[in-house]
Amino acid sequence: MKTPGIDVRPLVQINRAAHFNEVHLDGVRLPGDAVVGEVGEGWTVARTTLGSERAMIGSMNAVDRLNVLIERARKSGRTDEPVLRDQIVQAWILASVLGYTGDRVLTAVRRGGQVGPEASVLKLAVSTLMARFGDLAMSVLGPEGLLEGLDASDERGYGPLQDMFLSQWSSRIGGGTEQVQRNLIAERALGLPRDPKPQQTS
Repeated sequence: MKTPGIDVRPLVQINRAAHFNEVHLDGVRLPGDAVVGEVGEGWTVARTTLGSERAMIGSMNAVDRLNVLIERARKSGRTDEPVLRDQIVQAWILASVLGYTGDRVLTAVRRGGQVGPEASVLKLAVSTLMARFGDLAMSVLGPEGLLEGLDASDERGYGPLQDMFLSQWSSRIGGGTEQVQRNLIAERALGLPRDPKPQQTS
């Protein structure tokens, strides 16, 4: 990444963090021994990298985040509200299933297997769960969720539940959007036909 011609520009997200970057390449030249895989097979390498990224995102420990939500609900005295309790239980079920599925995929990889379409299933499950966590975080906080500095632990000014709501978008975009994952699952796991390519105009 320090090769001349590579320009990395951090992208500040809605929660004021910068986990993504724009990377601009301008006249970058690399030696032949820097080639990964075979010449002309770059897309295979890229797909393997993306699959590994999705599997890594999908193997996150979602139960830890859920425990933060539960603790805040207890602190607010809202654990007796039946609708909120049901929403928390449903999120716990999804988080547990995600954890078991992630363990299954990673175990297969450790035994020499390849990351396949199941990585997209994991990534899509994480996206769905992060959306649910974000909504739950705001439900638990109520009007206090609009206050900057609430439970803030760093200079960004947001507490863990506010950050859960704001940072969900990076989880839902990084590694491929939900729409991309659904296409990959449809084509590679279910064997459905690919989307038609747009007609090229001459």
